[in-house]
Amino acid sequence: MIKIKQKYRIAFVGTRFSGIDGVSLETEKWDEVLTQMGHKCFYWTGESEVNHGRIVQTVPLASFQHPVILGLQKQYFSINQRKPKITQQTEKIKIDLKKNLHRFIKKHRIDIIIPQNALSIPMHIPLGLAITEFLIESGIPAISHNHDYYWERQRFSVNCVHDYLDSAFPPRFPNIQHVCINTIAQEELAYRKGISSNIIPNVMPFKQNPPQEDIAITKKLRKDFGIEDNELLILQPTRIVPRKRIEKAIGLVGIMNRFRPAKLLITHSWGDEGDAYLKKLQNLAKRDKTPMILAYEQLATKRGKNKKGQNTYTLEDYYLAADMMTYPSIAGEGFGNAFLEGLYYQKLIAINNYPVYEKDIKPLDFEVIEFDDEPRINHVRKALAYLEDQKKLKKAVAYNYKLGMKHFSYQALSNKLNYLIYLCYLCIKH
Repeated sequence: MIKIKQKYRIAFVGTRFSGIDGVSLETEKWDEVLTQMGHKCFYWTGESEVNHGRIVQTVPLASFQHPVILGLQKQYFSINQRKPKITQQTEKIKIDLKKNLHRFIKKHRIDIIIPQNALSIPMHIPLGLAITEFLIESGIPAISHNHDYYWERQRFSVNCVHDYLDSAFPPRFPNIQHVCINTIAQEELAYRKGISSNIIPNVMPFKQNPPQEDIAITKKLRKDFGIEDNELLILQPTRIVPRKRIEKAIGLVGIMNRFRPAKLLITHSWGDEGDAYLKKLQNLAKRDKTPMILAYEQLATKRGKNKKGQNTYTLEDYYLAADMMTYPSIAGEGFGNAFLEGLYYQKLIAINNYPVYEKDIKPLDFEVIEFDDEPRINHVRKALAYLEDQKKLKKAVAYNYKLGMKHFSYQALSNKLNYLIYLCYLCIKH
């Protein structure tokens, strides 16, 4: 294995590092691993909740939620012909952001930058253009961590910015190492852009002693959400968006209620994709008389109270309180962070055989309740066979945890990042 003695000053660059979205969570993991390797991490971003002693430069205009950026995005992805004023406004913002980024990199003597999804999903086109031009002009090495691509989202198909997408989402330069999170994305990137890349899947901090349930917190949580002692708590730990196929989780819990009382708890809101899908799910759950709990207002990064005075819980609290979890996603799922979380928190997982799972995860031979598109009565019976036999359940989740530690641990991430840092070292050296 290549060992790099040189320690670098590394800056994460992106539109947002806050909350509990997948990009922010994975960035925090990379930060922790890079720090353990001896490197020093910095942040340049539009929004930040980074609170572990890092130097952070917050630039409001770099946020995809800035009113000006939201206005531009609406125009980018609603028409086919771009008006000159849109180009002019884009150019001005790009230049302002690029100058700010240049100053930050120079001031803090940054050696390597890691754009986090900013050069793959066009949530903030001027920012992607700014980073691209900065990399051209500076020659600084970069590791572009690409979680999602525009061709994976239907809402980006109608647009007037094909030139921007072609040049910056993502760009192809010798000083950029690209990272995909699954094999399908890697193959599509090579096909569409002629860009080679490395695969680094999402990870979890697997270690010898897995996290343990706090019984008092579990009792409090279940009481707050009206879950009786005899009822199963089935967790859907995702946002409420169509590709998560939550209607299948509702179907599974509906079947389960024929045998044992169960309630479905959904942890997250709909984010930036609108609430039309939520309304569809509510109508479906009402029609099928399937108990469905929306817990997003009480999901927080730490326990406390929300604005309504309700108790808030962490994502970990929800996982540890659950009896099992559902993950019925379909094509369009990047990797499956919730699947890894299920392994980490040692939960029985009912999962749809979505493409990334089938190609990258299924061959590793995890013990799960797997279904193809539709959960059926036999899948529910299999789940209940685990839930009603604690010895069998503990053996299965312990086996899954051990496999997760082998393939998706911080140590596995460290080995892959060490190689990418070596490639950056060669770039710096020459």
